Amino acid sequence: MAFLEIIGLNKCFGDLSVLKDVNLTVNKGEIVSIIGSSGSGKTTLLRCLNLLESVDQGEFLLDGEVMFSGSIAKTSEDEKRKKQLKIGLVFQTFNLFPHYSVLQNVCLPPELLIKESLSKKAQKRGNAEIYKGVTEFYFGSTQPTKDDYKINILEKGKELLTNVGLDSKINAYPHQLSGGQQQRVAIARALALNPALLCFDEPTSALDPELTGEVLKAIRSLKSKDRTMIIVTHEMSFAKSISDMVVFMADGIIEEMGTPSEIFDNPKSQKLKNFLSSITNENGE
Repeated sequence: MAFLEIIGLNKCFGDLSVLKDVNLTVNKGEIVSIIGSSGSGKTTLLRCLNLLESVDQGEFLLDGEVMFSGSIAKTSEDEKRKKQLKIGLVFQTFNLFPHYSVLQNVCLPPELLIKESLSKKAQKRGNAEIYKGVTEFYFGSTQPTKDDYKINILEKGKELLTNVGLDSKINAYPHQLSGGQQQRVAIARALALNPALLCFDEPTSALDPELTGEVLKAIRSLKSKDRTMIIVTHEMSFAKSISDMVVFMADGIIEEMGTPSEIFDNPKSQKLKNFLSSITNENGE
């Protein structure tokens, strides 16, 4: 069974059809890069997968669980939140809290979540299942207590920051970091909720060219057989080198998909050929 399945996804904004019958299957541990011109539907697809946008038609399954079937408006807020925790999204902009340190920025989401899970209100409503994936990431099968949960989160936060090469910056504040370092903090923050699927929406688009490499290196270091990633990117060489599959979108549809070699070295669609030609011309190669 595929780890991720998108079946017949359609999305309109008013009279504008943005996604048209999108179908995609991804296996666990695979990295899929989505490429295409601006306005082709790439970011809208990610936002639908993260339940930030409703859909008009279609299904999305993750690890056998139906994340949505038709509009997410039919899903209760508790159920929607539970599902959103399974998917991490790193945006183009960093969205860090300027008054919090690097470590605090990473640790705040799980700290608030686990604190909420320990509240009397959550216990009374029986919402333990919503927080299960996050609490197990930090405590295994042990039930956290109000006295020890912050210690575990801080240690895991330091570990995540080390993994993206920022162990020396844990006490720094966002304004003391370069754009590339801030984006790596954002990546660690997304990982702090232990998502089953990690998505990136053009993670280097807000960076100067000299800072792009360090972010791409950090993303590359996350590749493992247990981590599934979808990356919307304009970095063609990166997509070619890191991806198990590359998806080319045009006019709201998946125009062509295949291995990096098939997409970049032997494109079949005329639209893909034109796109790759335009990228080559922009780079002056």
